[in-house]
Amino acid sequence: MQISSKLLRTAILVLGLMVALGLYLSLSLGRISTAKGVVSACSGTDWQKVQCYADKYIQNQYPGASVGEGEGSVAAAQSTPSGFYVNQATLKSKVDSNGDGTYLGEGDDLAKAPVLIDNLNQFTTLIPGTTFRCNWNENSCFEPGSVADVKTQVDDHEAATGQVPAIVDYCLTDHTAAPTTGAWGYIAQTGGLATDGSIPKVYGFTWGRDGWTNTPVNSGSTTTNGIYTYSNTYPVTSPAATATYTPPSTVPGSCTSAGGDADLVRCAAEWAISQDAGEGNVGNGQNVGATMTAGQVVDVRADTPASTVNLNGSLAANQIPINTIFNTGLANVNPAATSGVLIASGSQGPGGIVAEGLRMLGYTTATGGYIHSGVPYYNNTLSVSQGQPNTGTAYPLDAVTAQCTAPSNGCNQIYGTQDLGAEMNTTAAAISSSSATDTGDTTATVSRTTSQPATTKIDLTGSDSSAVHVNNTILHASDTENLTGLHPGVTYTGTLSVYNNMALVSSTPISFTTSGIACAKPALGLTSPPHAYWASLSDYSAGILSVDFTINNSAVSPNAVGVQITGSASNNGVTVNSGIPSAATNIASGGSATVTVTYHIPAGVTWFHTSLTVSAQDECGNSYTYP
Repeated sequence: MQISSKLLRTAILVLGLMVALGLYLSLSLGRISTAKGVVSACSGTDWQKVQCYADKYIQNQYPGASVGEGEGSVAAAQSTPSGFYVNQATLKSKVDSNGDGTYLGEGDDLAKAPVLIDNLNQFTTLIPGTTFRCNWNENSCFEPGSVADVKTQVDDHEAATGQVPAIVDYCLTDHTAAPTTGAWGYIAQTGGLATDGSIPKVYGFTWGRDGWTNTPVNSGSTTTNGIYTYSNTYPVTSPAATATYTPPSTVPGSCTSAGGDADLVRCAAEWAISQDAGEGNVGNGQNVGATMTAGQVVDVRADTPASTVNLNGSLAANQIPINTIFNTGLANVNPAATSGVLIASGSQGPGGIVAEGLRMLGYTTATGGYIHSGVPYYNNTLSVSQGQPNTGTAYPLDAVTAQCTAPSNGCNQIYGTQDLGAEMNTTAAAISSSSATDTGDTTATVSRTTSQPATTKIDLTGSDSSAVHVNNTILHASDTENLTGLHPGVTYTGTLSVYNNMALVSSTPISFTTSGIACAKPALGLTSPPHAYWASLSDYSAGILSVDFTINNSAVSPNAVGVQITGSASNNGVTVNSGIPSAATNIASGGSATVTVTYHIPAGVTWFHTSLTVSAQDECGNSYTYP
């Protein structure tokens, strides 16, 4: 600014004054953190992308030597499918978290419940809480609409609980659960099972259709030591030398990534299932038969095999740990090199998951390969059991089907009309009553009753822009939530949402106003330009300039208490002479106050910039600074 040489002449000072306006306070009550996987896109040809996503599923879910969600220990060579399967106790604890025997009912925690997929929908038995049904051996599991339905279920559960749910794919035995478990897992790695790209964990579950037990069915067929077996009477030749397998130029079945990687992997999975007719399903443990006149045997375990396993008393299989099969191990699974390929494992689960992935990559009988999995133990006849290896029981489906014309011998538990779990709940919980009431300056209660047990989610925004979020994931038919830490004199409006055991939502608007005086940051501003002047001849001679700053409080702002100018910074050598800190003053809503600060102006200075620091309190004693 130009400083006039005339006595008492008013000078106009242009100030670089910055005063922060407004306030946003965020209050979070009972928020559940969301743990999400990070999708890392695969590159290369379409075939390489499918290979990469299959490998990611194994790498991301396989827990090494820890049990994780899997059943049993992987310490022994005949390991159970740790990391890929849940056992009965684990799954029950997730759908009956309070242990009262009612699944996903009053008092259970929906946040623990997975999205359940029944992959053999022509039978009646359902695990309570099942959210999706398909028929895996008729391709219906992996049609675009089916995958979209599962994606919707994952989204609904995430919206209800604030965290990404797991997915559990179930059926009677490993040989049906394993392929779809693998395929869902591969699609999950693309981000294709959640709108936000989250990666759900994907597990299989067996014995899911017979009342959650592994009680054997008396099939009446010939068994060996209680195990119904299929024997390969053809000798298996020594493994061919490791060769580099040249995959098809595109994913089998004319699948491409034109529609995105998620649809590429989905299409490959649908194609793989459709190729299994006539030679047994991937991972089924059935009908080795004449196809294995010669072949290459690959031993895939859930951990590194402890020792070489001999087949037919002399043949040593190539051994590939499951977490290397889709990267360095692929060269050892070369259908072009032999007339048969056997994927063996300590249990049907990991073998079936691997076999499904290999089928998706083009390892088919069309190139001379035979994909087979689920060898639970080894003997001289290469016999394989359809049963769960750690129980010694078996379910030969052809024999059971023939005998189950009437409920008997436990058949009603599998194929009969007895429904051990309710059908899928397709009706959201209706809110029969709700209330939202303030109980003090900083507290309130929200109550509701619903037609069925449901969770409670509250989302509110205050008139002072503060926010309240509550998410109680426990299922209750009646619930009251106590809100604390609210702001006095604030009107809160928003939504009460309830989610039932299938994460179906119902909502209703709610509002209330807390008592007391509204305490929020006053919205202070400055009248521009300020008034600058020489107050006296002596001030002029001494270079003391007076500046009147007018501080305003917005008409929609609460009262400001103890407003002070606490600091000022200037350039060109100008310094504060007096008036800082200024005397504290109160500024009512819509009011203003003028504060004078004097500055020492060095000789020769004709202009300068200055900035202010201001402090104030609200009527609750909360302190604020500007800017």
